[in-house]
Amino acid sequence: MSGTRVLGVSAVVAMSVFALGYAHAQTADENAADFLLMEPNAEVVFVTTGGADVRADWSETAKENFKTNFSEVLTGQGYSFAAYEAAEQPSDDVEQLLLLQELVTQSLTMNIPHKEGKGWNNTDLTLGPTASLLKDEHGANRAVFVDHRSQIESSGVFMMQVAIGAATGYVPPSQNLRFSRVSVYDLDTGELLNTKFHGFGDPRNIDESRNIVTNLTKDFNFDAD
Repeated sequence: MSGTRVLGVSAVVAMSVFALGYAHAQTADENAADFLLMEPNAEVVFVTTGGADVRADWSETAKENFKTNFSEVLTGQGYSFAAYEAAEQPSDDVEQLLLLQELVTQSLTMNIPHKEGKGWNNTDLTLGPTASLLKDEHGANRAVFVDHRSQIESSGVFMMQVAIGAATGYVPPSQNLRFSRVSVYDLDTGELLNTKFHGFGDPRNIDESRNIVTNLTKDFNFDAD
């Protein structure tokens, strides 16, 4: 009898601990920031007659401008957000997660052979449950990822194209390229909630960066689910 009584008390204690833990989890969820604003993934490439090089200074300026502009947009729309801060020694899982996000972003407008339909938009791709690592570390329910790539031709490349065109009648295609994308992911499931693409602008300039962000977030539903 006494054994049964002790078992009953243990069960009650266990249930109480579970309930407290569940309540704490609920409270933590409710107190989490609306969004985690990730470090923008911006790469600016300078194309010269000698080849193409990533300009670290231009890329860093673009990242800082995007961070400033997206912070302004989220604040202006009344959202709470945390800024992503990479750990000095990030875990392998987090590093793999960020690499996966880059791959998913690059794949959003690709035609995948086993999927039907030309121009399929692969918005059913996800980051998987490991996305919750970001939620655990930074206390946010969703993450905003910003991706940008520019290729900027030098005047030397332009003049070479003009010269080729004058000599042969064939003008080589421009290597200038500008595109930006914003994507929102659920940090519980890794599901892509919303994404939008913009094809112009130079984020090295704070005003042009603001214009890019304005176009990316116009009619953009941050709360999509």
